[in-house]
Amino acid sequence: MLSPQPERQSDQMLLTVSIPTYNRAPYLGWALESILSQIDDAKASRMEIWISDNASTDDTSRVVEGMIHAHPRARIHYRRNPQNLGAERNVVAAAGLGSGEYVWIFGDDDLMHPGALNALWPHLERGEADFFLLNKSVGNRDLSETIYERQNLHSGVIRFEGLVDLTMVFGYITQLGFITTAVFRREPFLRVDPEPYIALRSFYPQNGIWLEAFHNRPAVYLPQVMVCHRQYNQNQDSMQQGQLDGLVLPLIEMLLLLQRKGVLGTEVMGHIVERPLLGSHQSLTAFFLSVLEQYVRDGRALSPDGWAKILTVMASVRHQPALDQALQLCHQYMLNLLSRGDADGTIAHARRLGGLAKDFFGIHEALGLALMKKGELAGAVVALDRSVVCNPGRVEGYLHLGLALLAAGQWLPARQVAEVGLRLAPSHAGLNEVLAKACCNLQDWNRAIPAARIVAAHRPGDQQVAVWLGFILLAANRIDELQALLSRVSTLAAPPVYGLEQLRGQLAWRRGEPEEAIRHLERERALFPENQVAAARLAELARTLQSGRTAHAFDA
Repeated sequence: MLSPQPERQSDQMLLTVSIPTYNRAPYLGWALESILSQIDDAKASRMEIWISDNASTDDTSRVVEGMIHAHPRARIHYRRNPQNLGAERNVVAAAGLGSGEYVWIFGDDDLMHPGALNALWPHLERGEADFFLLNKSVGNRDLSETIYERQNLHSGVIRFEGLVDLTMVFGYITQLGFITTAVFRREPFLRVDPEPYIALRSFYPQNGIWLEAFHNRPAVYLPQVMVCHRQYNQNQDSMQQGQLDGLVLPLIEMLLLLQRKGVLGTEVMGHIVERPLLGSHQSLTAFFLSVLEQYVRDGRALSPDGWAKILTVMASVRHQPALDQALQLCHQYMLNLLSRGDADGTIAHARRLGGLAKDFFGIHEALGLALMKKGELAGAVVALDRSVVCNPGRVEGYLHLGLALLAAGQWLPARQVAEVGLRLAPSHAGLNEVLAKACCNLQDWNRAIPAARIVAAHRPGDQQVAVWLGFILLAANRIDELQALLSRVSTLAAPPVYGLEQLRGQLAWRRGEPEEAIRHLERERALFPENQVAAARLAELARTLQSGRTAHAFDA
């Protein structure tokens, strides 16, 4: 039940309309006219208008002075800040001006819809609630076109036990973030210290102050359109850009602050909605995730602490799909960092977030891959092993761990990891390559050759892979199979392939054809001077011929 309100004295100041403004003299004039035209004799003594000028450099003061002279009956007050306080601080300061029981912070470029004051006044006189959410229409910049006639389609008055309950129906950013559709009781608002919310630089400090002040106090939605809002004005444009540059993280910090203050419990965090478009309805966390996805897609920077705050909020709402999506985006972000060569940044993110998401494979995987890139193989193996433990059904985890073990020279563990992964995906090219390389170092040709053949089958036109398979066949003394492979390679018209002439030369020597072997090895050296293995083979062949050793002494 809504608590009854005490009777009011008839001469008590009921409503203060406070207008924070900066360099919008023409808009301010139109806003004032829309308000002043609705003040009749009955309201004139119980209503006041305050303008908080944030050190404008245009004709703002002249516009206000003209209004004061044109409307002597109205109580119009003007205060100019000695310097620009910033938009957020000026909004909060404007709310403290005057003495009305209720405050209506009115945007300097908005208009009061005809009949709005008469519609609102009885609700204020009866003291029906501590917070009123008004409806609005939206037009283009010069109001020559109506974008939509009603922001909220609900047709009846809706009463709520508290403002938190209202946000679960109407939303948080696009509703409370638009200052002109809120009328609220002054006293609870002024009891809240605004500085923690202003410090967040969120564009919307009033959202946090309102929620702290009115979260458990009566709130009412009024369906009649009372405000006309210009869309795409200068502030709106900057806020839309700020959605990427500075909106989401400050608002997440605001939610965490409200949670610490006991205003928002974890049981309600996931139920606050957001309505960025007319008729849309999604959770606030879903809205945050959609913006976060754009952050990652656009390659924008987010600090480790920023990600920590995001994951903390997503964990607090106790909705696992939302948390999972945030973790996946975080994983992709770190992989993107790594792909841009920022291994240190990836490591910093992973180590900061490891305590928050110790069971999420992606944190450990990103850390392991970054450590491997820096050559810190022992740490890479530990991190990638943890990644596999966290998600044993993910094939790529076994591949990354196998590659780290190969790089660390741990052939047997690399083989074992590859074999476990291949149980999940027997034809996986990467895992078969790990297996083949590990088994080559173990001289386990019966495992190496089938695995290498699977890799070659995945890349039928890749002669480099065919050469790699050829060296394995040579090492295993599968001469007939190697000759068949080289015959197939010879039919392919392609540029010179690194190692191919070396392979042919070593095969020729194995067959007892030293002159042919020298010819192929010298050709390899001519094509690829950087091939030091071919140079060593050529020198070894020369020494072997000089000493009269047999071809069998030439190690393939």
